[in-house]
Amino acid sequence: MAKPLLCLEDVQVRRGMSTVLDRCSVEISSGQTVVLTGANGAGKSTLMEAAVGLLPLEMGHVLHLETVIADAEGRRRASPLTVGTVLQKNGMVGGEIVSEHLHCAMAMSGSIVDAEPFLQAFNLAHRANDAVAHLSQGQARKVAVLSGLLPAFASLTPALVLLDEPDAGLDDPSVEVLCDWMDQLRSKGHALLVATHDRRVMN
Repeated sequence: MAKPLLCLEDVQVRRGMSTVLDRCSVEISSGQTVVLTGANGAGKSTLMEAAVGLLPLEMGHVLHLETVIADAEGRRRASPLTVGTVLQKNGMVGGEIVSEHLHCAMAMSGSIVDAEPFLQAFNLAHRANDAVAHLSQGQARKVAVLSGLLPAFASLTPALVLLDEPDAGLDDPSVEVLCDWMDQLRSKGHALLVATHDRRVMN
């Protein structure tokens, strides 16, 4: 049996005085997609951030493959995996050029894929040399989604992809493209953790 790419074991996370995750366990293996649903404030984003080691843990630990990347003792280690992440906030600097931002995102995989077809599919090819600050909110979200997906498309080994409401702000054709890309990544053996309210993305 394949080793899980992501494993959260008995994770507890607090935000202020509130316990958002309490003994939460999640396991995702190569070629699997796990979808998180639920009302806003249910802890989906917190789980995502914990899964990539961005939050302190009160209990438990997070493993990528068999490497503990975060634990309740405050220890942190770099992931042995290529990890693509799309959080609710796009995480881009306004002065960044779109093509350069995507190139940097792919660099973590050790490989590069041609971003042009992806930009075309998202109707962004004409904005490749523009600064992020000059994009509309929807266009910026598309760039953020691409920066989370392209490392996995470039990776020659199974990667971990975490998508926090990647469909937010996307038009219907773009959601269809996103769903197709997610299917492709899963078929290539990558693991996906997705938070969404959109039933199209859940399927």
